[in-house]
Amino acid sequence: MKRILTAAVLIPAVIGLILWGHAYLLAGVSVVIAELGLWEFFRLAEASGSRVARTSAYAFAAAIVFAGIARSSSVCVLGAIVFFLMLAMTWAMFSGRELARFLAEVSSTLLGIVYVAVPLSLLVWVCLRPGGRALALLA
Repeated sequence: MKRILTAAVLIPAVIGLILWGHAYLLAGVSVVIAELGLWEFFRLAEASGSRVARTSAYAFAAAIVFAGIARSSSVCVLGAIVFFLMLAMTWAMFSGRELARFLAEVSSTLLGIVYVAVPLSLLVWVCLRPGGRALALLA
């Protein structure tokens, strides 16, 4: 019953936000949703025994969602993911930890970002294109 009530309230709010909301408001709400989704994803990852880099992932996810406001979002997102991966691997070299354990941590963190934040950044990007608000409702 709780899920039904939540859906009854949130579905019209999301449709209204997509159709009539300002781009920055849409990006801000998407960041909040991405952060909550990452929190849930990381909670599940840690329950399975994997460690994650929460602080850097939250900041990186917010940056990716706000990159959706840029004109060429796909290039920004791809460049940001590559930069984050290089930064994480550099950190691995100097941390002194076992490489296999650190690769599992980086993989869990990066999967959470790609799985949760990238689709939300693309939602913002699609909404800003001509005729994109109607297309975003199909997603």
